[in-house]
Amino acid sequence: MLEVPQTPQTGNEKAEESIEGIVNRLIIHDDKPIENLPTLTAPELKLIGRCVSLSTKQTINGVTAQYFYTGLVSAVTATAVALMYVNRYTEADFKVYVEREKALVRAVNASAQEMTRQAHQRARSPSSDVDKDQHHIGGPQHGYTAAGEVGVDRDGGITGQRDGAALMNVDAAGSLAPAVKMTLEGEDEAEVFRGAQETEMEEGSNEGLSGGGVNGAVPTRRPPHFRTSAASAGPLPYVSFLRKSIHDVRFGRDPRSSFYALFQDPSRKLLDMQYLRMFVRRYIVHTSENNNPRQVPMYAFVTVRGACPELGHELANQTVREELPGLIKADRAIERDKKRNRNREVRRELAIQEYRAPPGLFSNTGILYLTHTPQSTFLSAVVVVFFTIIFAVFLAVVLAVVADSLIVSYLSQVMRYFIASMCVWMLTGVAIGLHAINMHIPLRDDLRLMVTRAVLMLGGVACAVMTLVMLLGRLVNPTLYSFLALRANDLLCGFYAAHQCSGFTTSCADLYYTDSNLCGTCPPSLNYSTVCYYELWSQLQVVIVPLLVFSVFILLALVYSSFQFVKLWLLGRALGNSARS
Repeated sequence: MLEVPQTPQTGNEKAEESIEGIVNRLIIHDDKPIENLPTLTAPELKLIGRCVSLSTKQTINGVTAQYFYTGLVSAVTATAVALMYVNRYTEADFKVYVEREKALVRAVNASAQEMTRQAHQRARSPSSDVDKDQHHIGGPQHGYTAAGEVGVDRDGGITGQRDGAALMNVDAAGSLAPAVKMTLEGEDEAEVFRGAQETEMEEGSNEGLSGGGVNGAVPTRRPPHFRTSAASAGPLPYVSFLRKSIHDVRFGRDPRSSFYALFQDPSRKLLDMQYLRMFVRRYIVHTSENNNPRQVPMYAFVTVRGACPELGHELANQTVREELPGLIKADRAIERDKKRNRNREVRRELAIQEYRAPPGLFSNTGILYLTHTPQSTFLSAVVVVFFTIIFAVFLAVVLAVVADSLIVSYLSQVMRYFIASMCVWMLTGVAIGLHAINMHIPLRDDLRLMVTRAVLMLGGVACAVMTLVMLLGRLVNPTLYSFLALRANDLLCGFYAAHQCSGFTTSCADLYYTDSNLCGTCPPSLNYSTVCYYELWSQLQVVIVPLLVFSVFILLALVYSSFQFVKLWLLGRALGNSARS
């Protein structure tokens, strides 16, 4: 869509007045604005007459690429926008254009600062004989017109105030001046405009355009291969785009009035007439919205901006009456299109709110049921709860029935971490399950449960990682040896007697490598020649490896639940924007 600021709509619901009646009520004055203009509310129409740049995707010779266009907005409808005096840039060439515009702005700002400094110096100098009224200090106040010209202020209002217009003095064509060499080749006029209709973009021109002329007129040489050439091309007389296909709309520097010099060259009459119509459209749009605070008359605006002081009053007045119906139709069409879009959003919102999931566990999830997010989330909750129960039961059974008391004591050092993790996992699984069967659009309705789930999921993931670290730490030789040497005490002797082994990696029966930490506390009768290393590790693996597997499954389930949480958030933003309003 055409990217323009939105303004409040002022239309009402009563029957539309006939266009013919509106036109007949017009009173066109030479010394003040037109009276009885209807209010045109579409903000898109304010772009008429402005120099803009935009981007669009275009396929040339089977290759789709992004191209950039600069031109004057000639007309805007509900679905399309038409530009005049258009230059097409490739992506690389458009960077040159952007750099040129930035450089000009920097240069003008620096020049304005220097002029201001010099003005202050002259003001302090009593001997200065310079007429200060002859110098306009500073950069452009409005940036849309040259010095002394009647134009349109930055907020869109029509103004007759003079400004420095330093940017305009750089080039009469403003941003329409080509930043790079353009591709232009001569060809028969019929060939140039043959097949103008395209799916994404259509381009056309008046057949009466001919003659080069001066002041920026379109030259006689035409770009015949701009549809088949991937190079930068221009100027093209007209290009129109579907609004939905254009992006990155930016304002440029509008041309000076000398760029137009309307009706000075008879060979450009048809093109000049289109420029005249563009100025008339712009005047009508802004004046109809009471955006003409200086009360500039239509004839003064058109003749100054178009540099056509000898323009006939009758032609100007006739053009107003010809252009107003089209603007009214465009304004009403844009309003109808917006109303259709609003109605579509309302219907979409109602469909989202009124959809009812099938009876059952997920009957409260509404439209989310169709995305399978509640079902997948509930599955992750079941997995978390299931493996938490398995973890707890296995740990209790193994430590109470199977494992040796030495192994039980060894694992009891980290038992508090296991218990804390199991509690958090169970709470997390319950919270995920409750949220899965109660989630719906808009998400803010169950925000408290959603936040609780998010916090517990983070805690559950942290506990799973902590449990894995603790379990893996129990499988490290230095940790096991430190426990046997410093804390095992009588349990170590009992293990020796039960399994008829001694020592850790070396037996206590080995007189040369006896470990006093492991052999000095037990009677000599327990100094078996078999080491206890393999027996210790076999029992530890029986207990710890399954716990590791359960912890990994719990961690994966929590990660999957987190993924579903993010998916739910994105769905909520996509489906619930209108519902939140």
